[in-house]
Amino acid sequence: MVDNSIRFDYRQMHQYLNEIGTYLAELHYIDQVFAYMDDIESSSFEVLAEIAAAGFASGSWFSVEFTGTVSFSRTWRVPPPFPPRLIWQDSIEEEIQKQVEEYKAKAPGWASDNMDSIKSMVKPLAHPTGSVYSNDIIQPVRDALARLEDFVSHDFGKLRHTLGNWSGEAAEDFATNFYNPFERTLASHHRMLAALVAGLEAAHTTVDLTQQSLMNVLHATCDALLEQLRGRSQQAAAQQQEQSTKHALIIVSAFVPMAKGRDLWANSLDLGSAGASAATANPMKEHALTGGTAEELLLALSEAIKVVAENSDKQYRELDEQVTGVLSRMESIRDTPDGGDGRLVPRQPLLLHGTNSSDFHLPRAR
Repeated sequence: MVDNSIRFDYRQMHQYLNEIGTYLAELHYIDQVFAYMDDIESSSFEVLAEIAAAGFASGSWFSVEFTGTVSFSRTWRVPPPFPPRLIWQDSIEEEIQKQVEEYKAKAPGWASDNMDSIKSMVKPLAHPTGSVYSNDIIQPVRDALARLEDFVSHDFGKLRHTLGNWSGEAAEDFATNFYNPFERTLASHHRMLAALVAGLEAAHTTVDLTQQSLMNVLHATCDALLEQLRGRSQQAAAQQQEQSTKHALIIVSAFVPMAKGRDLWANSLDLGSAGASAATANPMKEHALTGGTAEELLLALSEAIKVVAENSDKQYRELDEQVTGVLSRMESIRDTPDGGDGRLVPRQPLLLHGTNSSDFHLPRAR
């Protein structure tokens, strides 16, 4: 069952990473001891038959106490060395104890090294400062929005639908050089602004879903590792571990219109934003993490993070292409013959110099 209630939280994310590291070390240690002792015990039957015929002792029992997240003990039958060891040599029990202690000492280092790799994979996804997200999407869009800061009321002078009734040189100058061009350009700017805002929302949605995916994957890995640890205490000698399978929701698509072959520009005309359309499809899917050992679950975690990274990067790349298209439209609209920036700063209309009834009048008032 997928838990969709987990929300991204930096502190909780690091808590998950710490727990995974602890569980990996404990499970790796337990499995190494199990494999080592099971191998010794499985060979004891042949040895015991030989030493029984020779009249030697029938062996002993060796217990290991496992303490940690799950505490339990396990006892194995150990045959005496055959032929018998010399007096200055370690006993078989001493040899086993040294090996068990070595496994225990090395397990945390093994887990730490692998978790360093996992954390290096998680960091750029949890803290999106990569070139595509920041340099190719966010900053260009912010720069573009700054260029569209020409803020003028939709109906300058309250003349909408009445400008055509005015006559005279000042009225014609205002209509030709300011009002009509401004209305056309303003409409284009509104479309560009809506498209760029949709791009920002899509980028932020991608970040949110990526972070959510990480939390789901880490949570599922913790559950799987804990399940394996708890299962070891009930596991019979030489019994093969049962695998754990946990499901996590991960990002598929953050910006639904892209998946339908639509672009930001078209989306801005009828939907207004990526967020408005996000509810039309599920942007996440289930991903299974399966494994029965520390190594298998570590690999499953690594592969799941890679899938999240690939899907996230795909969204950024597609969004980058569409943002670039919107910015190109903006450049073409604002381009001027002299190579300057066609900002919404027309030359000063005659109306601002003052008018009289000869150059600005209504036909009926003349």
